[in-house]
Parts: sequence; structure tokens; C-alpha cells
Amino acid sequence: MPIPAPPGFSWSNYGAYAAFDRFIQCFVIESRSFVTKHPEKLDVAAALIDINQRFIEKFDAGDKNFDEKASKQFATAPINTKIFFANVEYLWAMPSSSMRPEKKREYALRWFEDDQVRVDPSIYFSDDDGIANPGMWYQTNKYHEISAILRILSHLFSSAGSNSIEVIKKQIE
Repeated sequence: MPIPAPPGFSWSNYGAYAAFDRFIQCFVIESRSFVTKHPEKLDVAAALIDINQRFIEKFDAGDKNFDEKASKQFATAPINTKIFFANVEYLWAMPSSSMRPEKKREYALRWFEDDQVRVDPSIYFSDDDGIANPGMWYQTNKYHEISAILRILSHLFSSAGSNSIEVIKKQIE
């Protein structure tokens, strides 16, 4: 039996929850970037194939940190792949209440100039607007967390009928 929510509780009180809905609409349904200002529709299939080759098949088990490895793996990637990966990395960071908003935005700045990345406090937040404080495991196992996000997104993008926020949330659930 589920534990009842406290009186007055509403997910809509959390910025992360609202940002997640906007992310689903923009990135998953419309196939457009949520974190960058690139207006073009993404070639999702090409991005997923390229990311799989660069990030999954050529997994780097070395001692360097995630940012150094990712920078090397995607240095020569097409812009479509970089935009897609920037959105995936945003999704990984988005719910965390302990991560600074500037850090969440920095992930996209790894690939793009400052004027190409959205500056919007309603998508880069921390503290009370976050819905999770995932801790060190989440941070130190970022590769595996991103891999899981990629599997979920691959499923969502290949599923017929993924055309509403509610349907997509049910599929994720």
C-alpha cells in the first residue's frame, strides 16, 4: 500500500517536476533541444547510433574523470550528437537539488558557446526546486546512470504513441 502524501503536497511545487514536463515536450515529443538554443529538429536515430558507438561501445574505463572522458569521446562528434548528448546530460543533472545551477549549465557549455546555451533559472535550479539528493554513487557512477537514461530514451523514441507527456511518463514508469 502506498504511503500517502503529506497534506498540501503537490509535485507542481517543485521546479524539477515542471522542467521535466517541458523537457519531455521539447526533447522527446518535438525532438528539439531543451538546453541549447538550436532550433532545428534533431536526427534522433543518428544521434543514438553515434552516441552508442562513441560512448557505449568505446567505453573508457580509464582513471580520468567523466568530463575528460566525454570531452575526448565527443570531440569530433557532429553537432546533432553533441546537442542530443547535452540534453541527456541535462536530464541526468536536472532533478538534483544538491547540484548548483551553474554546474548543470556547464555541461552544455562543454560543447557550445555561452550564447548557444539557454540561460533560464526555471531549468537550472537547486535546493527547494530539486526533487532528489542522489549522493556520491550517482555522481561517481555517472557513466552508468547516463547509459540507463539512453536506454530509456531509445525506448521512448522508438515507441509509437509517445506523443503526450502523460503517455511518456507512463512508459517511463
